[in-house]
Amino acid sequence: FVLHYGEYKSNLNLKGYYLAFDVGTGKTLAAMYTALAYGSRFVVVCPKTLILNWLDEIEKLTVIPREQVCAFPLEMPHKDTIAIITNFDNVRKINITWNPVTERTFLIVDEAQVVRYADTITIQNMYKFCVMHSINDILLLSGTPVKGRYAELSAAFLLLDPLFDMDAYPYFIKAYNSPKAIKAIDLIKHRLSLSMLRVTRHEVQAHLALPPKHEITVETHVDNVSIYLVDTIVNEAREHTKECLQQQQTSLDKTKQELIQLLDNLYNNDLISPETKQNIKTIRDSVHDNTIRPSKAILVMRKQIQEELTQKGLTKEAKQFNKLLTTIMMVELKCFASKLMQNYKQTLIRLVTELYDKNIKLIRDLVSEGERIIIFTNYRFTLEAIMKVLQKHGLNNVVYITGEKSLKQRKQAIDQFKNQPETILIATYASLSFGYTLTEGRIVIYADLPFRDVDLHQAIARVYRKSQTRETYVYYLKIATTELTIQQKQEMLVTLFKERVRKLFDEPVTRQFDLKKLESRVIA
Repeated sequence: FVLHYGEYKSNLNLKGYYLAFDVGTGKTLAAMYTALAYGSRFVVVCPKTLILNWLDEIEKLTVIPREQVCAFPLEMPHKDTIAIITNFDNVRKINITWNPVTERTFLIVDEAQVVRYADTITIQNMYKFCVMHSINDILLLSGTPVKGRYAELSAAFLLLDPLFDMDAYPYFIKAYNSPKAIKAIDLIKHRLSLSMLRVTRHEVQAHLALPPKHEITVETHVDNVSIYLVDTIVNEAREHTKECLQQQQTSLDKTKQELIQLLDNLYNNDLISPETKQNIKTIRDSVHDNTIRPSKAILVMRKQIQEELTQKGLTKEAKQFNKLLTTIMMVELKCFASKLMQNYKQTLIRLVTELYDKNIKLIRDLVSEGERIIIFTNYRFTLEAIMKVLQKHGLNNVVYITGEKSLKQRKQAIDQFKNQPETILIATYASLSFGYTLTEGRIVIYADLPFRDVDLHQAIARVYRKSQTRETYVYYLKIATTELTIQQKQEMLVTLFKERVRKLFDEPVTRQFDLKKLESRVIA
């Protein structure tokens, strides 16, 4: 890629490339060497937590003197600066005086999946920065280009693809901003095949020469499996919903009477068409009989009524109708959702507490052998629950990292983990699943899954990467049951995301495109 970058870019008329390399397969190295081979300077934009990592990488992998590397805004660039490193919020504040004619500049965007949609302030600032400084060499880096929806790729297309601009953005969003959007996926695949270099760990496994990785599911029998079942949590939430609705009944009855009165007035209005009157009657009867639910049919009728009221100049009535109907339909949903989230949180805390408590011997044995352990979890509240279990059993050499920790606090925790054997590091997936190399450890434990398969792989890759010299062990603490628990529900969500990513990146394009015909249609 480095050797042929200029040839590829020129032939395809691209503004850069998306290096979608799996974790630990060398995208940082490829990006820096491409920038240094073809350009004279480069700007790195990354999450704030990775600035120190980039300083270390540049020092280890290049011969650029430290005084020619600028960590902006703590340091200011000067005429001899070769590399600038900054975070997503500060890229718009960089003022460089490099001559774009004589000094070719690269923009490297690390963890590019963090900035997803083309209309976000961050992407717009980055786009304006490239235009302002005539930067036409952009490298986006991420092992996980999509978090959940194909429309997220609009940011990458804006920065890299000359056929994509903000005029096309609304149509792109309409087509692909849905979890179920699969139509015309071949068109995205085709454009990505031009601007994205995909490297999977499987493809380069032989060259990485990594020691074995053992993924072990620890089936654990719990005292009462029924409390962790999805049906139990949902049914408890439904019971609470009835109590919640009773508490709000007076207010709800008043809202219903207002809506019924409004609908009666509209039904008797001569301006309203017979079709709309029928929809008004249907909704009015549902409200009166307490059977109104946010079904697809009701939502279609609401839209049709609103549109006609607006067209007939009854704007005030249209707004009032929408407000009252939404209030009635959302009361039950809000009551249910509130209790469901509360139940889920309490159950998850109980789950991790019991699983780690019942597997404390495993953790103790690993620590007694001098192992460093990383425990991953989804939330701050589950992290705190796990810490309580460890402390209860006398395991006090524990550090933790969450999103609230400052860079200095994170560094202190990581330094302790690296320098002290028998240290247990607990972290949320979001705070530690990318950017850190922790190969001093080789043990990863988790009980609650993240929502995306790639986040789990990113977490494991903190220890299982090319600098790892020992066998790695990954333990999944799981309830021993075949019933649908919240753990199994998480597994289903992870599998769903994995399949969506596979369809986009790993399945071949099923049809070929004639670009000249396609461009002529777009122009027409």
